[in-house]
Order: sequence, then structure tokens, then C-alpha cells
Amino acid sequence: MSQQKAFTLIETIVTVFIVAILASFVFVQINDSINSGKDAKRKADIALLANAVVSYSADHYSGKPIDEDGCDIEGTCSSDIENSLKLYLSTFPKDPNPAAHYKYRSDGTNCFISTVLSSGKTFEYECDIDAVATSLPVPGACGVAANTSSNGYTSSITEWPTSNFCATGTTNPVNPIFPNQGTSTTWSCIGDFLGVTVSCSAFRAQDAVCGTREKRYADAATSYGTDTICTIGTASPASPAFPAKGASTTWSCLGINNGTTDTCIAEHTGNAVCGTANRTTATAYADAATSYGTDTFCALGTTTTPAFPIKGASTSWTCTGLLGGTSASCVTYHSANAVCGTAQRTFADAATSYGSYTFCSTGTTTTPAFPAKGASTSWTCAGVYTGTSATCTAQHSLNGVCGSSNGGSFVSAPTANLCSTGTASAVAGSGPWTWTCIGLLEGTTASCSANKIDMCNGAHTSQQCWNAGGTVVSTGSCNICKFATTCYGGGISSGGSAGACCPGGWTRYQLYTQTRAVKCQYVGCGSNDPSTGCTAGRNDSYGCGHPCISSGAGWGFSGSHGETDGCTSDTEYTWTASVNSCVSCSVLCCPIVDYVGCY
Repeated sequence: MSQQKAFTLIETIVTVFIVAILASFVFVQINDSINSGKDAKRKADIALLANAVVSYSADHYSGKPIDEDGCDIEGTCSSDIENSLKLYLSTFPKDPNPAAHYKYRSDGTNCFISTVLSSGKTFEYECDIDAVATSLPVPGACGVAANTSSNGYTSSITEWPTSNFCATGTTNPVNPIFPNQGTSTTWSCIGDFLGVTVSCSAFRAQDAVCGTREKRYADAATSYGTDTICTIGTASPASPAFPAKGASTTWSCLGINNGTTDTCIAEHTGNAVCGTANRTTATAYADAATSYGTDTFCALGTTTTPAFPIKGASTSWTCTGLLGGTSASCVTYHSANAVCGTAQRTFADAATSYGSYTFCSTGTTTTPAFPAKGASTSWTCAGVYTGTSATCTAQHSLNGVCGSSNGGSFVSAPTANLCSTGTASAVAGSGPWTWTCIGLLEGTTASCSANKIDMCNGAHTSQQCWNAGGTVVSTGSCNICKFATTCYGGGISSGGSAGACCPGGWTRYQLYTQTRAVKCQYVGCGSNDPSTGCTAGRNDSYGCGHPCISSGAGWGFSGSHGETDGCTSDTEYTWTASVNSCVSCSVLCCPIVDYVGCY
């Protein structure tokens, strides 16, 4: 039996590889043939379209249908373009690739008709040179005329410094307009041979300018109103806060396209306002205050630090307005508690006025009356502003002065007239006696005394007088004993005997009578007496113990007459009366003795 040999794995792989190489070579050859056929048709179609454009241009004064950005024939081209070309074509040729279109681009002068070959290269007809060319696509690239907003042309440049708008590609539009300040100009660089079109821009700066908000607002303003932030440029921050009174707000206006920045300031005038240190007399600082504490001098505005006012006074200062604002005059007060002046004292007895003494050391008052001796006067010192008041008193001393009893002689201790001024102390001693007159309100004290009076001649004592039933009385220099009696012995003229009317052993010093109605004896009455007439004898209702006179024509009773005490001798009185037609009579008093003084 014969034995057959199989392929090894390596032999199999080599065989497959060889077959694949041969197959791919065949495929490439076949594909190249197909692509070559398609490319040939494309080139022929471009020639047809080029002839149509040339024909149109010949009929339209060298003009061509315009589409500067380029379009797809029977795709994105406008109907005007397609209708213009159809006049010279029976039908539009189509690209062998159903998804592809022939390209048309023209600025009205030159034109480009393009297609993409199987190799990826672009086959393109250019009208100006009436020629075709094949090339890979060349993308458009912006030239040096292009820039960005951050490095644009300065505001002072007014024209293009270069015409190099595209480094590669075709500029569209051909002559871009130079941008105005703060704006930009855009153009396209259309790639060659259907290369990518790029958009290019050139920016021109515009320097920023502050808006109408850059000013000084009046004190009463509360907002910017309709004022603008930036006339040119963009504000930073976007919405600046309205400045407080006396302050300012700053912002920036950023230039456009890298233009210069303008710094802007809005100010708000601040009229000065006094601070909490500004007080009225009704809200003045208390007496005990020593400084302004935490109070402010100006709520708005500036000033130098004013001195703190002394008690009872004021301090003024001026707050200067901010940013042209008006000034404010401010004042503060410092209360002073009232303090009594030097007149609050005790004046000496001899003082007659306050002299140079003051009523209030601090505070005010009306002038008080000067106090009388031994008295006082009070007044009130009103505090300054809100200060407390003080009650003040002035006293006037009264020196003690002994009364009329001082230096006198008395039977017993004096009880009256001890002091003319002052307060009498108790009377001390048993004779002589002493006492003091104490001055008032710090007045001096006077020492006073009186002597004791005893019986005249020293023959008897006061006790003996009292024991005999008499009363001790003073004659001014000594004492006598007064006894009651009705005796009348020895006659008035002579005074009688030494002991007449006195108790035994006592010597008479004086007789006493009392006032009474007495019967009088008349001497020398005429015969015309209508009564009993002048008759001899005596008519004395009091029974005098002896004749009033030693001789006389007679006695007659005619009436009564009030006579005074103390008839100690025969005294003749002349009495004129119309009673009983007695024209003139000499009347003798016959006194009656009631008491007798003895020692």
C-alpha cells in the first residue's frame, strides 16, 4: 500500500502568503485602473465647467458668477450661479463618486473649479491663468496683519501696517477694511487646492474713558442717578458702590482690545455733622466728668481735638466738611455743682455788711440781705447748666451785753434786766450776785454782777424788819423797813421826834401818804360865802391830831380836792375856783400818814 505525504504547517502558511501577495497585486492593479478612469472623467468634467465659466465671462464683460467662500455645484451653490452655468451646459457633470461634488469659487474676477482625485490630490482650474494644476490641499493661514484682542493695533495706528493678510491661501475679501478704534476686522484665508479655509481677525485698541460718574456728588445725593460708569471701556468692578458721604469710590475702565485703562473716581461731598460730644446746656456733661470719654467730636468731618471744658464753662470747635462739604460749629458744656462762697460764715458782732466775701464759689444767686445780729440769712447757689444747687447760710454774731441790773444794788438777787443782749445764765451767789450774758452765734460772753443792799446804819437786819411786820425797801443806797401806821406825831414841819410812828428801838427815816380825797381848810374866805361862812373852830373829817395852822380867822368846809402823796411839811397851795363864789382861797393840805420808814 502506497503512503502519501501531507503539507506541513509552514508550507501551508508560505503558500497562503504567496497567494495573498499575488491577489493584492492583482487588486491594486485593477483598482488603479478604475481610479484612473474616474480621474479622467473628473478632469474632463472640470474642462466642461471651465468652458461654461469662460463662455459666461465672455458674455458678461469678463465677469463671473460670484461666491467668494466657494460652493458645491448641484449642492450648496446658489441657483443664480447654477442657472448662469446651465446656459452653457446641457447638463451639469457629476463626480463619479455620488457623494462628492465639484467645487466652484469666484470673487467675480478670478475663479477656481476644483475636484478631488482618487489620489487625494486636488485637480483645479484657475480662470486668470486659464490653466489646470494638481496639488495636495494647502490650508489657508493668517498673515502677519492678523492679531488678537490682547495684542491688537494701538489706537493711534490708522491704517494697515502690512498687506500680508494670509500667509497661505487667498484673502477674502481681498482688501479687508482697517478696524476702527475698539473694533476688529475679519477676513478669510481660503486654502489652495481645496485646503481648509481659516478665519483671520485684526483688532484695534481703544483707550478707556471714564463715564459721567467721575465727579463730586452733592451731600444730598443718594445714588449715581443716570450717570454712566465708562464712556469707553468696561468697568471693573462692573457696578461700583455709591460712595458714602465724605468718601470716594474708585474703579477702572478697561480699554477695548488692550487699550489703555482709565482710573476713575467718584466723590461724595460730606457736610460736617457734630458728634456725640456736642451737647446743650440741658445735656451738659456732669460735674464729675473729667474727659469726653468715648464721645466723638464729629459724626462727619474733621477737627482738632478740643480741650475738655472746665466746670461751668463750654468749649467750641469746628467740624470741617469733607470733599468740599460745609462746616459745622459745635459746642459742649460742663456742668458745675454749686458751691457756697466765703460769705457762708459767721460774721463778727461789729460787721455791718458782707464786705468782699462771695456768695457762691461756683454757681449763681441773687444778693441776700445781711443778717441781723444774732440771726442768719440763707440763700441758694444754683448749679451751672445741670449742676446741683447748694443751700448756703451766713450768721451774724451777737455779743452778750449786761443789762441795767449790772452794777446795781438789790435786796435780793435780781431777776430782771440781767442782759441787754444775749442769753442770761443763772444768777449765782448770795450777794453780791454774778451772772453772764452769753452771746449768740459765736458772740462773746459778758460777765455781770450786782450788789446786795442791807438796812441803813446797820442797826437792824432785814430779818428783824420782817420779824417786826415790816417790809424791806431800798432807798437806793441802803434798805429801810416800811411799817403801816396812822400816827402823826410831832408835826410835819419838824418831822416829829426820831421815833415818831416807828416801833420801839427804830428810828424814823420817812413818812408815806397815799393819794386820796381830802377835806381841805380854807383861809381868808370872804363874807360872801354862801355856806356856813367863816366860823371859828375846826371841821376836819379826818381828825387831824393838831391844828393845821397856829392861827386863822376861821375854817369853812366847801368841798373836796384831790391832793398828792408825800406832804411832809406844811405846804400852802393856791387854788382858784368858781365854786361857792370863792374867788381866791389859800388852801392848806392836811395829809394823812399811812406808812412810816424806819431803820
